[in-house]
Amino acid sequence: MLLTEHQEQYDRRHEPAGTRPTAEEFTLVRDSVVLKNMQIMVERSLEEIGLSSHLFKKLYTAVTQLVLNRISRELYALQREMKKRNLRMTTDEQADNVLYYRFICRGYEDRFGIMREALRAEISVRLGAMVTELLSELKQKAD
Repeated sequence: MLLTEHQEQYDRRHEPAGTRPTAEEFTLVRDSVVLKNMQIMVERSLEEIGLSSHLFKKLYTAVTQLVLNRISRELYALQREMKKRNLRMTTDEQADNVLYYRFICRGYEDRFGIMREALRAEISVRLGAMVTELLSELKQKAD
C-alpha cells in the first residue's frame, strides 16, 4: 500500500518521458474552458438584448457582437495551438459546483476541474479587460 504522494512519485518515474503536460499546456486547458464559457455567456446576453426593447438596443448589440468576435478569434487561435500540441478536451461532469473536463495530451489522460465561482470571477475579469481594451480602441479611432 502506497501513500498518495508516493503513488504520484511512482507514477511519474514509470511514465514515458515527455508525456506529462507542461504548465503552459495546463494554461491552454484552463484558457479553453474560460473562453468557451465566456462565449456561451456573451451569446446568451446577445440573445437577451435582441429580445429587449431598450432604447440603446442597437448600440448594446453592436458592442456585444464586437466582444463575441474577439472571444471567437481568441478561442480559434487557442484551439489551433492545442491541436498543434496534440491536446484534446471533452466535458466530463459537474459535481458540487465544480466543472470537470477530461483532457488528453500526447497520450496522457487527466481531469481538470474548476469551481464555478472561480470560473465566473475569471470571466468577469477577462470581459472587463476586453471591454476596456475595446473602448480605448474606439476612443482612439474617434480622436
